[in-house]
Amino acid sequence: QPLYRVTDLGRLPGYTYMTYALGLNNRGEVVGFTHSGSVYRAFIWDATTGIRALPLVPGQESRSSTALAINDLGEIIGYSGQSGGSHSVGWLYRNGQYTLLGTLAGYDGCLPAAINNNTEIVGSATGYDALYPNTNFYWSPATGMLNVVPGEEAECYGINDAGVICGGIRGGAPAVGIMTWDMRSGVVTDLGMLPDTSLSFGYGINESGRVAGTSIYLSSSGDREARAGT
Repeated sequence: QPLYRVTDLGRLPGYTYMTYALGLNNRGEVVGFTHSGSVYRAFIWDATTGIRALPLVPGQESRSSTALAINDLGEIIGYSGQSGGSHSVGWLYRNGQYTLLGTLAGYDGCLPAAINNNTEIVGSATGYDALYPNTNFYWSPATGMLNVVPGEEAECYGINDAGVICGGIRGGAPAVGIMTWDMRSGVVTDLGMLPDTSLSFGYGINESGRVAGTSIYLSSSGDREARAGT
């Protein structure tokens, strides 16, 4: 028996350069972006209707859009603007409507990373330039934007339905390594690092709290290399 099946998602008319799938939910819906070389367009795909573009983001009609993740309710997160550009506008698309996430005070933009089935979102609030580094955020309809770890170079990449966030801290205290932050209890946990590594990040967390990510280590030649781990 085959272990997997490859499905061609197709391309949006006019966006013939490439299609990137970035998020998948348990209903088999896929989101991502497709582009024509210079302009990106967010899409959703399912087995019944195929690929289709998401509506243009209000106030962002002239900018590219990218869908990053979709939960089991069909709620989609993404951003408008080019990756690495200034003033990225983060958004939530649900029930045919967009909600702009805003950003934290003193920051320029918003790059969401993950959404759970309780419409809780984590990601990065982006700085104005290299002198203003990114910071982490948590967003929900009830709380709006919150800085999960104020004053720390923390990065949030995943959140499960229990409200536990995974990511990492680049410097400061607590020690550098893979971290989890429990938004219900406030508990912060340092998961440690693989041997001989200097930096670790968790990129995904499941409902049992298991985290998958990567550690950066120095090879025998002195080069930095990444090693996956759970």
